[in-house]
Amino acid sequence: MNRHLNRCLLDTNCWFPLKTIDYPFVVYIWHILLRQIYFWVGIIIIILKIVFSKVVNTTRTKKIIKKISLKKSSGASYFITFYSTVGHIHGHGFIAWGNEQCTHENFSGFYPSSKFRGHTSVFVKAKGKILYEEDKKYINDVIYALQVEVDLETYNYAKHITCLWQESFYAGGKRDCVTYLYSVAQHIGLKTPVRGFFYLYTIPETYLPKLIKMNS
Repeated sequence: MNRHLNRCLLDTNCWFPLKTIDYPFVVYIWHILLRQIYFWVGIIIIILKIVFSKVVNTTRTKKIIKKISLKKSSGASYFITFYSTVGHIHGHGFIAWGNEQCTHENFSGFYPSSKFRGHTSVFVKAKGKILYEEDKKYINDVIYALQVEVDLETYNYAKHITCLWQESFYAGGKRDCVTYLYSVAQHIGLKTPVRGFFYLYTIPETYLPKLIKMNS
C-alpha cells in the first residue's frame, strides 16, 4: 500500500482522487498544494520582474541598430533581423524576415501557451509555439536590432530552424524567446554569447546588445 502511495505521488496521472485506490484524501491534498505552490511562485516571479524592470528603465539608452553582412554569393540579398523590445516586463525577442523589396516581410517569435504559464515556466515546463505575425505590433517598442544580410541558402536554412521550434516546450531562462534567437543566430554563423545566470544576458534586452557587440 505504501509503495502504491509513493508511486501515486510521483505520477501526475494519479493525482486525482477518482484515479486512486489508497489514501485518496492525502493525494487530493497533495494535488491542491502543488497548484498553490505553482500559483504563488508565479506571483513572486511577476513581482520580481516588475521591480527589476524599474531598475533597468533608468539605465536604458537610445536605440542601437546594427547592420552586418554574411552574404557569400552575388545573388539577391535576404535579411534576418534580430529584435529586442522593452514593451514587456522583461522585454521580448523576435525575428523579422525580408528581402531587398521589403526587409520586414514577416515576423516570428517563440511564445508559451499562456502568459501565466510563461512566468511559471522557470520551474514547470509549458507548451511553446512559434507565432508568425504576433510580433508585428511590437516593432515600435524595439530598442536593439541586429540586421543580417544573407544569401538565399542561408535564409532558407534559418527558416528551417524556425520550423523545428514549432510546437515544442517552453522553459523560461532555458528555452524561450532568447533561446530561439540564439538558435537561429548560431546556425547562420553569428558569434553567440552564452546565456548567464538570472538576468545576465538572460533576458532579450541584455542578450541582444551582447550579440550585437560580438558581431560588430
